[in-house]
Amino acid sequence: MTDLPENTKDYPYITTQESEVDSLVVEEVFSSPEFQTWLLKKLSINENAKFIGAWKNVRLVTSSECDIVIEFHINNKKIAILIEDKINAPEQPQQAERYHKTGKSLLRLKEYDEYRTCLLSPKDYYKDDAPMEKYEKRISYEEMLEFFEDQPDTERIQFKKMVLKNGIKRARKSYRQILDEKTDNFYRYYEKLAREANPELGYRYDTNTVDQSWVTIKPTIFPGNIKIFHKNVWGYVDLQISKIDIDEFRKAMEDKLGNNMHIEQTGKSLSIRIVVNPLPRIGTMEYREEEKITCPTCKGKGTVPSPEMYREDILSALNAAGELTKWYLDFKNEPIFNKTHKKESNKVNG
Repeated sequence: MTDLPENTKDYPYITTQESEVDSLVVEEVFSSPEFQTWLLKKLSINENAKFIGAWKNVRLVTSSECDIVIEFHINNKKIAILIEDKINAPEQPQQAERYHKTGKSLLRLKEYDEYRTCLLSPKDYYKDDAPMEKYEKRISYEEMLEFFEDQPDTERIQFKKMVLKNGIKRARKSYRQILDEKTDNFYRYYEKLAREANPELGYRYDTNTVDQSWVTIKPTIFPGNIKIFHKNVWGYVDLQISKIDIDEFRKAMEDKLGNNMHIEQTGKSLSIRIVVNPLPRIGTMEYREEEKITCPTCKGKGTVPSPEMYREDILSALNAAGELTKWYLDFKNEPIFNKTHKKESNKVNG
């Protein structure tokens, strides 16, 4: 039997997140016909199928992002497998329905002839099996681990098994993670305002389970080294840019900033900052009881207090994010940005 080298550190070789499993699946479906056959069988697809490609973290249509997309040709039909991967992040309301909405949009656009939805997760993620009815199929990490147990024993296979075992342990420890109601309500309300007032930001609530101080906003037009952070408690909205010298950037761009913008060093990055009204930490927010919203995650409660009283402050922050996004679009072709993009490109190509 081939074993990985003994780990002598206090930390694991890898802390398994959904992203690591997504990469594992995409790599395996590309490199292993046996895995392709196994996957199709799990999806109850028994016809002869020709593998076309697999992708990770794909926004096929504007409605939502899919963790994994796998494409096959089956009997002259193009079929898309849309996979949602979960370890311990709570299921978002209508998340499975959004996968079906994506699939139906792809059929309407004639991108595919058929689609399948699938939930990939450890068995302990949902012990009551409730979401199985929402997705057409479910595949567990344990089942995938069994597949690798049957493969030739190599260090590569041992590493893949370790990744899956670590994910299974994580799910077991955090089984049925409970959403903090106030945090969940705030960020759902934040997303609602962003969709209505500043849809160009493309902000989507990535389920938070603890009191958060920052909102991360990343419009799809941004390159990998640029993000917007609304730092709620401090009252900052930062267009954060990495991989560029702040003095060089200041020399090139400071006279092009809006009157309400200034440049700050933020860790190893630089930020163009707009100051807005700070918000209290979510756990200490005071909601007016007369303002109610439907609670999508609270069984039997019906309604809960709404963060409506912070509406103007949230809108002000979203407008600042929109202003910073427009500023970037106006100046993205400046040499300083092109230089930054070339650095990233050279790093990838190297």
